[in-house]
Amino acid sequence: MAAVTRTHDGRLVLEGTTWSLVQRHLGQPFLDLLDDAGGRWAVMAAIGAVDTLEGPDEWWAVDEPVIAAADGAPGVVIVTWRVRSARWDSCRFVLCAADDRLAVCIEVEGSGRPTEVRLLGGRGSAWPEMDTGRWWSGRGFESLVSGSPDSPRRIVASAGESAVSGVIGSGSPAGGRWFFSPGPLAFAATRAPAADPLELPEGEWLGIGVALADAAAAPFTQLAWEADDLGFDLRLDYEGHTVVDGRWASPWVVLVPGQPDAYTALAAPSPPAAVTATAADEATPEVDAQPGWWLEPMFCGWGAQWALSAELDESPSALATEAYYDSWLGRLAAGGVHPGTVVIDDKWQRAYGTCEPDTGRWPDLAAWIADRHDAGIRVLLWWKAWDSEGLPPEWCVRDGAGRPVALDPTHPEGAAALESSIRRLFRPREAGGLGADGLKIDYTASTPSGAGLRTWADEHAAPGEPRPWGIALLHRLLEIVAGAARAERADALLVTHTPNALFGDVVSMIRLNDALRLDDPEPLVPVLAQLRHRASIVRAAMPGVPVDTDDWAMPSVDEWRVWQRAKPAEGVPALYHVEGLGTVDERLADGDLRLVAREWADYRERVGLPPRHGET
Repeated sequence: MAAVTRTHDGRLVLEGTTWSLVQRHLGQPFLDLLDDAGGRWAVMAAIGAVDTLEGPDEWWAVDEPVIAAADGAPGVVIVTWRVRSARWDSCRFVLCAADDRLAVCIEVEGSGRPTEVRLLGGRGSAWPEMDTGRWWSGRGFESLVSGSPDSPRRIVASAGESAVSGVIGSGSPAGGRWFFSPGPLAFAATRAPAADPLELPEGEWLGIGVALADAAAAPFTQLAWEADDLGFDLRLDYEGHTVVDGRWASPWVVLVPGQPDAYTALAAPSPPAAVTATAADEATPEVDAQPGWWLEPMFCGWGAQWALSAELDESPSALATEAYYDSWLGRLAAGGVHPGTVVIDDKWQRAYGTCEPDTGRWPDLAAWIADRHDAGIRVLLWWKAWDSEGLPPEWCVRDGAGRPVALDPTHPEGAAALESSIRRLFRPREAGGLGADGLKIDYTASTPSGAGLRTWADEHAAPGEPRPWGIALLHRLLEIVAGAARAERADALLVTHTPNALFGDVVSMIRLNDALRLDDPEPLVPVLAQLRHRASIVRAAMPGVPVDTDDWAMPSVDEWRVWQRAKPAEGVPALYHVEGLGTVDERLADGDLRLVAREWADYRERVGLPPRHGET
């Protein structure tokens, strides 16, 4: 139960079992967030901003806080600061305090199209005796773990660096955060500096993240951790695609102190019960009974395509052919490796947007899949999210010049075409389909981004109707895909790299994604710590959901061997390589496929799968 007291000079004090919040000075919205022993986690700034396309938000004045008990939630306290804003007719900063956590949001009234929404920081001149301009919360912690891993060289970073978690991967020279898109919309902070970037510091952790009722409540592209010297705040990027006309509230940002480890902290930010009417617990969805075949070890041809492309000096995508896949599966069988699932990777289709098979590469893909079924093997098809190749421009998200940049899942005809193409992939061969068993869904980090882009919903939605964008738009896309796939076969296996509970209704398995970023200046780095870290994030964010351990890309055969031995403990073993790696001029040795066969046999026995083709 959160308790409210005042100091002798009238400053506000809030207390829970694992934290206390003490106002620093009367007339100023800065509060020390302390642990139960009095150690400082942060100096929270009860400040925010809702910037819009029409202009930035600045605070001119802030009233003293008003304290009230939460309706229907004993022990929960609501603290409200009324604000005079340069952008909005009225504005309030709201803090909700429960026994074990705190949550903050901004409520505004007026008209505008939000671009960036900040919490725990902002701009203003409400305290000219202190300063004017940009304000930040202060941090008492040194290390940060993001829900969206970035460089494979580290799993923990300085809290003084910026970080993001969302659906924007960035193909720029600045790097890329496309491994998870999105991962948990959260960060984990601890006071101890990281002695090793590949080892998490010991001690208590603070979970900081956004809590949402569902994916529709996330029409923003990312949650950004903004750092400045000893300061920080959080930013949500709406990019002008949400229209406010009347009252509007931001999502709740939740802080949960006293967590035992980083992964628990990443999964912790759900709001106090008093605010679940507007921001429900971002709980992990219940996992239905999973078909046993989902757990079968899998072979994906991408690594073999890449290795062969290095030898032939051709594009890897040109080598996704029936002949090559037959040869690779034959080579695996000769080495005692018998996958239960085969993934046909990029590019088996003639055009990404239509998903018609390329008959020059796959003369009769439906027949090939049927032959695999006769051998007891399931087949997944690689599917590239967002690509509009082969589709009419009017079905697409378009830029200011009218150029198509992505398939638009809000366009009625575009959505219908997507549903039809996905159903055809899963429909049985005798009914005119390909008979596929699932999809490996890639490129979710190519979600459209930009204030100048327009969807069909942006231009046609009635007042008050939602205009999905960012995370919500990606979910809309995958909702169409999942609905179409499951309409044809209930056990369709949908593999994504979206380990976020908001996507629990549209995915079946989470893929760890590429081990390396090959565009990095020095890309060939050890991979084990990073991949185990990602697997731990998946288990924390979506417990019970199977993990596709991936196998691409590897810096050396030795590193590849280490991962073959480790991956059965982390999830479903996935093999991408048959003879060479492609990333380096190294080839697998005679005993390497036997190593895979042994690991797979042990794995199958442990998870209760029957042996295949003579495995014992």
